[in-house]
Amino acid sequence: MSTWTVYSDTNLDRWLNHRGRLDWVADGETTAALADPDMAFPLTPTGPIHQGIRTEAGLFAAALHVIPAARWVGEVPRHPLPPARPGLIY
Repeated sequence: MSTWTVYSDTNLDRWLNHRGRLDWVADGETTAALADPDMAFPLTPTGPIHQGIRTEAGLFAAALHVIPAARWVGEVPRHPLPPARPGLIY
């Protein structure tokens, strides 16, 4: 478990502060996007699609997706890995 922050390099009104496990606070627009029950985003530019936020790594990946020009500080989790299937290239 770690504390970290994701912020926008181009819009200082966009940010997320992680405080532990799935405990976080963010600006209103980011909060609305991450709280959407249909939240889904690609783990790589070409997929696969990650549905929902169930882990700290998933929260970090989602924040990188919804915050424009995202940068981060602190000890961030490893990015979730796409499922491995023989011969599949993303």
